[in-house]
Amino acid sequence: MDASRLRRLIARVFLAIYLVGAAAHAAQTGHIIGAIDGVSHDGNQAFLSGWACQEGQPQSIVVAVFLDRSAFDTPKGRFVMNGLANLDSEPSINRSCGDVADGKHRFIIDVSDPLFAADRKLYLHGGRVVGNVPNALVAGSGARLGQLAEVPLRHPLLATFPAPTGAYHRLADHPRVFTTEAELKELAARINRTGSYTAQRFDRLAAQIGRDLASGIDWDAVYSGCDIDIYLHTFTIEPRGGYPQETRTDEELRAALHVRAGAAVPAGAAGVAARLALYAALAKAGAVIPAGAPAPVQATALAKRILLAWSARGLRDEKGNYRDQTQFCERGGKATDPALHLSRAIVNTVHAEDLLLYLGTLDGPETQQLDTFHDALFDVIRRAGNGGFGATHHACERYANGEASILESLLAIARLFDDRRRFEAVLTGTDPATPVLVPWTVYFNRALYGNDDRPLECTPNNGPDVFTSHPAYTTSTVAAGEVQDRYRNDNPLQGIGYPMGTLRGLIVIAELLRGAGFDSYGYRGTHVQSIEAAIRYYSCFARAEGFYKTVTAEHSGGCPNTTQYLGRLVNEVEKPVLFGAARFPSDTDITALESAARGAAIAHPNPLDDALFFGRWRD
Repeated sequence: MDASRLRRLIARVFLAIYLVGAAAHAAQTGHIIGAIDGVSHDGNQAFLSGWACQEGQPQSIVVAVFLDRSAFDTPKGRFVMNGLANLDSEPSINRSCGDVADGKHRFIIDVSDPLFAADRKLYLHGGRVVGNVPNALVAGSGARLGQLAEVPLRHPLLATFPAPTGAYHRLADHPRVFTTEAELKELAARINRTGSYTAQRFDRLAAQIGRDLASGIDWDAVYSGCDIDIYLHTFTIEPRGGYPQETRTDEELRAALHVRAGAAVPAGAAGVAARLALYAALAKAGAVIPAGAPAPVQATALAKRILLAWSARGLRDEKGNYRDQTQFCERGGKATDPALHLSRAIVNTVHAEDLLLYLGTLDGPETQQLDTFHDALFDVIRRAGNGGFGATHHACERYANGEASILESLLAIARLFDDRRRFEAVLTGTDPATPVLVPWTVYFNRALYGNDDRPLECTPNNGPDVFTSHPAYTTSTVAAGEVQDRYRNDNPLQGIGYPMGTLRGLIVIAELLRGAGFDSYGYRGTHVQSIEAAIRYYSCFARAEGFYKTVTAEHSGGCPNTTQYLGRLVNEVEKPVLFGAARFPSDTDITALESAARGAAIAHPNPLDDALFFGRWRD
C-alpha cells in the first residue's frame, strides 16, 4: 500500500471515530421531555403540575411559561415566568429521564395570577442544562388552561412518607394547644421548689412581665396595611434588626400604626401577649409570685387587650375584611408572601387565646372575635405556604425554617379549635378539602438529613470554602442529624443559628403532636431521621467548643462534617440541648451538656422562647 492510500485510510478511520464519538455525544446530551399533568384549584389559587427533564441529565431544569403562543411562534407568546422542575419525582419519571439516582424532575407552578385566564393557551418550554438541543415544549402545551384536567393538589411523593404513630386525642378543656392544666400544675410545683432552675427562670419571666407592663408602649396601636415588614417588627418579633430590606425606622412604624403621642411603638405584640398569658396561667396553677412581681391580673388584662386590638382592627383591607394571602407587600408595594412573618406571630396569639380561655377572662363575643381571627389566618397562612411552594426556589429553600413556622401555626389553630380534620390535613397532607403541599410528614423528611442521605439542591457556592462563599455555602456531603437549613452564610451567626431555628420549630411541633396523641419523638424518617439525632449532632460542637464559641478544626474535628461549620458560632444550641436532656434522659451525649446549657440559656435569653419553650427542661 502506497503512502497516499495509507494516509487516506487513516483519515477515513479517524473520521469514522469522530462521527461515532459525535453521535454518542449527541445521544448522551438528550432532548427535553416532559408533560403537563393538569391544574389544581384551591379557593382563589391555581397550580399547574407536571414534569420535565433533559434526557440523561440528573440536574433539574427550568420550565419557561408562555401564554397564547410559544417562544417559537411569530410573534412570540407572552413570557410570564420561569418555574423549576426540582420537586421529587416518581421512579417511572426518573426512568424516562434516564436518571437512576434520586430524581427531582416534577414541578408545581402557582398560576393564580389573573393573567392565567381559563381561555388562554399555555406553553411550557423546558430549558436544556447541557449541549445545544432545543428548549423544547413539553407535552400538553398549547391547551387552554380551562381545558386541563383537574388533579389533586399534593406533594408528588406524599405517599412515600410514613405518618407518625398514634391517633388524634380530643380534649374539651383549655389549655390544650401547647400545654394542659395538669402540665401547668406540675410546672408550678417546680417553680415553687426553692432554688430550682425553673424557679430561677420564673423569676426572670416575672421581671420581664414587669418590663412589659411598664414599657410605655401603645398596645392599642395596630397595623392594617399591606407592608409585611411592619407586621414583622410590631406584631411578630421584638428585635428591630434584620435584613436591610426588612428594617423600618421608628418614625415609619409610628406613622403606620398611628401610635399616640408620647407612647412607644409596639414590638412583637403577639409574643408579648403569649408570655403575659403564660405568667398569669402559671399563677392560677399554683406558682408563687416573687415578691414585688406584677399581679397576674395585670398581665391577663394586657394580654387580652393586645389580642382584642389586633383581632378587631389588624390585618384588614380597605373593605374591612381580613387580608388574604395576595394582599401583602414589601416596601414599594410589590406583592410578597406573608406566610413566614404571620405564622411566627399567630403561633403566639393562639397560645395566648388558649391560656386566656383557661383563665376564664374571655366572654362569648370576645372568644368568637378571636376564633374568627384565627380561622381566617389559618387559610391565609396555608394558602400563602402553598403559593410559596409553587414559586421558583432551590430545593433547600422549600424546606427551610419558614415551613416549620407555617406548620406550627396551622397545627396550633387546628388544635385550638379541637379540629381533628384540619389537624390531620396539616399532619399528612391527604385531605383534598384542605390541601397542604408541605405537610409535617414531608417536611420532617426533608428538613433533617439521615443515614446515607444526600444534600438537597441549593444555592451554588461561589467560593472554595465556608470562609469565602457568601451568602451561601454547602458541603457536597451531609451527616446524619444535620438540619438542611445549614446553607446560609452571610455571617458567622447563620450557619448554626438557622438550623437551630428549624430544630426549635420541629420541637414546638413535636410538643403539639404529643398533646394531640401522636408520637413524633419515636418517629423515624425514610433515612432514620429523628429529633434526638439532630440535637445530638449539634451538641457535638457545643461539647468541643462550648456554647457561643467559634467552630474550629482543632477542637471540632471529631464532629461529622465539621467543614460545613468552620468559623460559625455555636449559637442557640443550648435550648434544644435543655429540651433534649428532659425528653431523652438516657442520651448521655446530650445530658452531659445540661449544666452548661442552663447557664448559656440564662446568659442569652431569646424573647421568642418565653412562652413556647418555658419549662421544657429538667430541674
